[in-house]
Amino acid sequence: MIAPLAVAHVVETLGLLLVATAASFSLLGGNARLRSIGSLAVLVLAPAVLAGSVIGDNESSLPQYSPALLAAGAVLGLAAVGCVAAIFTRWPSLVLPVALATVAFRVPIPIGGESVKLLLPLYVAIAAAVLARGWRDWRGVGGEHPRPAKLLDVAIAAFIVLYALQSAYSSDVNVATQNLCFFYAPFVLLYSLAADVKWNARLLRTCLATLVGVALLLVFVGFIEFARGEYLVRPGGIRPNDFDPYFRVQSLFFDPNIFGRFVAVVMLVVAAVMLFTRRTARVLLCALVLALLWAGLVLSLSQSSFAALLAGLIALACMRWRAKPILVATAVALVAGVVFVGAFPSVSGIDITSERGAETSTSGRFDLVTGGLELWGDRPIVGHGSGSFADQFSNRRLAGESAFGRPTTTKSHTAPLTVAAEQGVVGLIAFLAMIYAAFAAVFRRVGREDERPGVVARIAVAAAFVAIFVHSLAYAALLEDPLMWTMLGAAVSLALIPRANGGVTDDQRSERIESIPDVAEAPA
Repeated sequence: MIAPLAVAHVVETLGLLLVATAASFSLLGGNARLRSIGSLAVLVLAPAVLAGSVIGDNESSLPQYSPALLAAGAVLGLAAVGCVAAIFTRWPSLVLPVALATVAFRVPIPIGGESVKLLLPLYVAIAAAVLARGWRDWRGVGGEHPRPAKLLDVAIAAFIVLYALQSAYSSDVNVATQNLCFFYAPFVLLYSLAADVKWNARLLRTCLATLVGVALLLVFVGFIEFARGEYLVRPGGIRPNDFDPYFRVQSLFFDPNIFGRFVAVVMLVVAAVMLFTRRTARVLLCALVLALLWAGLVLSLSQSSFAALLAGLIALACMRWRAKPILVATAVALVAGVVFVGAFPSVSGIDITSERGAETSTSGRFDLVTGGLELWGDRPIVGHGSGSFADQFSNRRLAGESAFGRPTTTKSHTAPLTVAAEQGVVGLIAFLAMIYAAFAAVFRRVGREDERPGVVARIAVAAAFVAIFVHSLAYAALLEDPLMWTMLGAAVSLALIPRANGGVTDDQRSERIESIPDVAEAPA
């Protein structure tokens, strides 16, 4: 007789496979209408699979929500999606600014005795944009969307389908369900929407203003937290004082490291504008914004965000000037820094000469990395199954195999290592192929030969993507970051902007891509 839990596991895996297939179809469908069908299927299947997972595992916690309350919430949610979809149908250019305005805001929802932080405003924006695009596609007024990043689309589709398949033998399929339905599938839609954007100078300025405005608002909240010495929202993940005695602001992110990453990304975008602008007033304005953002980043005390910012600045410098001397100087400085840290641990405050010192210096990441490598070594080919890292790591460490006592967190903080431990070499190859295709798409047609806004925007997006990737090596959450998917899609659509400058005729204005005027000619 088959156990009920085994049957439920199989059903949930099949549901995940349907979601992943629909998300893949939204990228690889033969035409715009077919891709819209895949996108709409994700909007239906992902919530259904999530609801089934929650009901199956947390039945005892469901009575806290009355049927009337759930129905009212569903009606309000659908109404919000419908209203925003109507706006996007009328003004399609608002999709990306609204997405950028909502990527940072999470709403805590009690589910199963836990508080789950959901990107509800962003989900509403994604669903509304998909509906609006589907309406235009089926009426034949949206035109056929060019798909220049075929390799990237295929790599993304292959990875998420493989992720769904490898949940079949996971010890924690619920985490796999949450990752795929809360993050991967909806963010694939977000990527697709950003890749379909029709850029012009006004939209570039609007997106820049939106990003900067949101970042300044979040930094202002961080200043309030620092002044009060307490959080406005409860933190999640590693609590800021688990390893450090000082107060770290987190703004509205529930985590100072995620807050720091967002601020670092916006700083890189502003720095790119500052490097290429010709106007003194604009340089001074960018300098003021960077000073405020830097203050917020410092108060987060996120070492991983500092590293991400540095990596992004190096990438930005390589795209602005000659890359070879910059990379050589960076390599020399890196080697000198490692030698100094190893030779003078008491001066640097970083001790890597012992496991205990490394664990303290890396804020608990040393144990996570070594534990992840051990998990990978146990099943190097196929791994332990999608979403199983925390469960497998905690079982190993709580069994007494750790020299550092009970782990503060069981979530991996290195994205490639998470994939290796959960999905083995098979999943790691798919992941690395996706990363390679992503970098190829991000750096496509990036150059320093001119200073038009379209080129500057591509450079800014490339630097931001480098920073997000580097941050994921120290704090994971690469595929779970909506800003990464937005930047990736924006890079694809920005690469379609023609190099020819000016002289746009009325016929050309009706095409999908519009030329962008020179920086000096664009209105402030």
